[in-house]
Amino acid sequence: MSENHLSFNFRSNFSAYEEQLCSPVTRVVLLKTHKTGGSTIASILGRYAYTHNLKLPRFRSIKEDRPFYRQMLEGQPNLKMFVSHTLYNRPEMDFVFGDAKYVTIIREPTAQFESAFFYFKMPQALHLEQFENPIEEFMQSPEKYKNTKRFRHHEKSLNGQFRYLGLPESKFTDEWFIRYKLKQLEFEIDLVMINEYFDESLILLKKTLCWQFDDILYLSKKVRSTSNRTLLTSTLKEKIRSWNSADVLLYEHFNRTFWRRISEYGNTFFDDLNIFRKMKVASNEKCVGSFFNRSINDGPDVKLVKVKENLSEKDKQTCIDLNKDANDFMRILG
Repeated sequence: MSENHLSFNFRSNFSAYEEQLCSPVTRVVLLKTHKTGGSTIASILGRYAYTHNLKLPRFRSIKEDRPFYRQMLEGQPNLKMFVSHTLYNRPEMDFVFGDAKYVTIIREPTAQFESAFFYFKMPQALHLEQFENPIEEFMQSPEKYKNTKRFRHHEKSLNGQFRYLGLPESKFTDEWFIRYKLKQLEFEIDLVMINEYFDESLILLKKTLCWQFDDILYLSKKVRSTSNRTLLTSTLKEKIRSWNSADVLLYEHFNRTFWRRISEYGNTFFDDLNIFRKMKVASNEKCVGSFFNRSINDGPDVKLVKVKENLSEKDKQTCIDLNKDANDFMRILG
C-alpha cells in the first residue's frame, strides 16, 4: 500500500486536544449521486482506503438502478468503505457496513440536470440532437420525453438526486412525504456536502471523519470544457426547477443545514479552509504536468491530468495516487 505524502510547508491546526477526542473513521458509506462531484469524493475515500489497507467492494459488483441489498456484496467480507452508485437502503447497508459514517454530496438542481442530460447522452437517446438547445425542447414536454419507450436513463431525467437518496418516484410530488424524508435523511446521514462549496464541504468531511488535510487532497479533473456546456436562461432554469421540484426541496433543505454545520464548526473553520486551499494549490503545482481532453464513455470531452515526470519516486507515486479515481482503487482493493 502507498504510504506517500507530498512535502508541504503547511501544518494542520488539528490540535492534540482534538485528536484525543476522536479517532480516524475507517468505515464510511458514500451515498453517491450523479454529476454532483461524487466521483471526486469517491476517489478521496478510495485513496484513504488504499493508504490504510481498507477493503472496498469489487469493481462493478453493484447494481446502481435498484435499492442496495446485502446479496450484492455476498462473498466480500470485512468491507470498510462503499463508494458506488446505488439507491439508498439504510437497513441493508447497516447489515453490511455496521456503524459506518454516511456521507453524500448534492448540487444545485438546474446545474446537475444540465450536466446529467448531456453526460448520459439524453439528446441522442431522445433524438433531440437537431435542436439548437435540446434541453429547451425536452422541457416543452418533459413527461412525454421521459416516458419515451426504451429511454434507458429516464430515471435520471427527473429528481435524479433525491431518487438515489431513497425517495420513490411515486412520492415525487407528495410534499408531506418529502418533508418527512428530508428530516429522516438529516437524522441518518452524518454529512451532506454541497458541490458549489466543494472545499468547504471537504473541511466538514475532514472533521466528521477525524482525518488530516493530506487525506482530503484532490486534483481537479474530469471537468467538462466550457464549449460543452449549454446556456440556461432564467426561464429555462425555472422550468427545470419545476420539473425537478423534489430535488429543489432537497437542495434548499441541506443548503441550510450545511451553513449551520459551518457555524457549529468553531472559529477555526476559515483558517482550516485557507490552509487546505494552500495545500491544494501546492499539490496541483507539484503534480500536474499538463491537461488533455478526452471523451469518457462517448460523452462530452472532459479535462484529464497528466502527472509530471521529473519528480522523486515518492512524490511521483503520491501524485499518481491523487490522480486515480475510485474505480482504480476498487480494482486494486476489491
